Amino acid sequence: MPASAPARADKRLADVAPAAGLACAVLLLTFITAGGTDLGPNTWAEIALVLAGAATCAWALGAGLAWRRPLGASVVLFGAVAVLTALSISWSVTPDQSWTEAGRTLSYFAAFAAAAALAQRLPHRWAAVTTAVALLATAVALWAALVKVFTWQLYGQVGYGRLLAPYGYWNATGLIGALGLPAALWAASRREGSQLVRAAAVAAVALLISVDVLSYSRSALLAAVIGLAPQLALGRTRLRAALALIIGCAGATVICGWALSDHAFTSDSVALSARVAAGHGFGIVAVLALLGTGAVAYRALTAADRAQLDDRARRTIGKALIGLLALVPIALLGELLASRRGLTGEISHVWSTLTSTGSGVGFSPSRLASVANSRPAYWHQAFSVGAHHLLAGAGADAFGVAELAYSTRTLIPLDAPQGHAHSYVMQTFADFGLIGLALNLALLAVWIRATRRALSHAGATAGQPERDALLALVGTVVAFGASSSIDWTWFVPGVTVPALICAGWLAGRGSSAAPQARPLPQRRLLERPRAILALSGLAVVTLALCYAVWQPQRSVQADDDAVAAEVNGDYRAALADAQTAVNDFPVSLPALQQLSALEGAVGNGTEARAALVKATSEQPENPASWIALGCYELNAHEYTAAHASLSRATRYDWFDPTLFADIYQAIVGQQDAAEHAVDARRTGTTCSA
Repeated sequence: MPASAPARADKRLADVAPAAGLACAVLLLTFITAGGTDLGPNTWAEIALVLAGAATCAWALGAGLAWRRPLGASVVLFGAVAVLTALSISWSVTPDQSWTEAGRTLSYFAAFAAAAALAQRLPHRWAAVTTAVALLATAVALWAALVKVFTWQLYGQVGYGRLLAPYGYWNATGLIGALGLPAALWAASRREGSQLVRAAAVAAVALLISVDVLSYSRSALLAAVIGLAPQLALGRTRLRAALALIIGCAGATVICGWALSDHAFTSDSVALSARVAAGHGFGIVAVLALLGTGAVAYRALTAADRAQLDDRARRTIGKALIGLLALVPIALLGELLASRRGLTGEISHVWSTLTSTGSGVGFSPSRLASVANSRPAYWHQAFSVGAHHLLAGAGADAFGVAELAYSTRTLIPLDAPQGHAHSYVMQTFADFGLIGLALNLALLAVWIRATRRALSHAGATAGQPERDALLALVGTVVAFGASSSIDWTWFVPGVTVPALICAGWLAGRGSSAAPQARPLPQRRLLERPRAILALSGLAVVTLALCYAVWQPQRSVQADDDAVAAEVNGDYRAALADAQTAVNDFPVSLPALQQLSALEGAVGNGTEARAALVKATSEQPENPASWIALGCYELNAHEYTAAHASLSRATRYDWFDPTLFADIYQAIVGQQDAAEHAVDARRTGTTCSA
């Protein structure tokens, strides 16, 4: 019997609170972590994720959760990836960065496991999860637009024409629009939603597309197209979704058309007064376009609800839409045939531009129509690193340093201060070798199996409303996967955690769809000693892991205290704080360098040198550790030792011109010292400078 209108309203209201709560939690995480490069905020966010994930899993275990296949395999394999990340500290080129990366991966694992556990215990809350993704993406997109409209001095937005907020990285800003599109289309096309909410969802679609385009992110646009495919190809309401998408695209066309036509809005380094005026104009146009989009959507969706289409009419409309899509490659083929290079020449030119390791592209909107990019250069270097560390890689997040040994130029642009490989696949190969690739492929295979099971089970239910929501979640995960395959967005928690929540929910829902071998025990927790033991172990392990995640930030804080004490002239306290920083995080190169500097400042030359020697033993393949030791020896006029240390650094970074200048200075110093020694012997002098 169909549910009454009050019952449906109560069910929608019951989904609003958890959806809003989840969206607010991830939104808070987004604003705290921003681009994922600031250690302090990211550390506390990671600890919060680990605690929340452990608490959720503990609640599920206490309620009798059974980790059945394929959920158990998904959790185990993701956990194995986190363990591999932590183990790589022992062989990493940069163990301090690997330690930090292990904390990030652990927090991601906690988010995935928590979502999977919730899907097991609360499988009927699928609408809340999908709604939360739509709310989150819309809120972030709205914030990105507001920062641009009012020209707020945030994220470096004033200096750039493309949208940056709230990550400070345009590709991540564009990606959040791509991640939210499937969920927004689901909200716009579901028959169970109210007309007003569905119309607002179409306006959200227009906003998300606009943010995607105005970030000038080609990877995000590609991810958006790929992410919409599952829903539009397999969804029960795909015709309604297509209608909502068409209306949303029309609204986005108005917004983006105005924005891209205004030089003061889209260009970098524009006078502030012109930027402010352009932002205000954009805001007015955007508000009017979104209101118009919502109004048109309301009328169109109302008419669509009244229309009664049989299967034949639906198939006809579907074929017509496919035919319209087919015109795109046909038009592209005509463009290639009409070009001056001809079809084969144009294809060859595009391919060579796309794969060239020496090509690049600017920051203007024209980049949207260009295939030139810097990815092949990064991927070539990542392959070189992985090939030289074939089995286990160079260590988590070590690519930025390891690639210096094989590079002809430094691959650390402004948008990647940590030197990422701009591809999760290539970064995994460089950081973890064949072992890392094998683990990730196994995890992907198990997750796909669980997702197929979830969709199959949802498709067997009456009306298939859950299946449409799950397809939207699949679209979000696929969009994130497409972006991560050609970018370093994995390192940005604000876009990664929502995708992992969706992936974890699908894995958990696929497992809960499986038949149980036996009913779960309905006993109190105190009557289940195994559960008590498991929960106690989980609590101990969680606290230990949180403490380990805290160590890098704890060390940095001690270093900051040492600097403050040095400024105040209290060298005893400064040395104590610097030693604490080393004790808290013994593999930290900055902490050892700070300790060496302070020891040298108080005249403890032996201890100062010992700290730098320890740095070379902790990070023997990091050129920075040998350069620090070599420079200390050079300043101490230990020219022979400096020459040896600096020459050792060239094994791992042979492209740094300043390094060779220091080596030349050491050689000159050796020659001067030798000549001085000869002169001293001739004159009978026994003292040397």
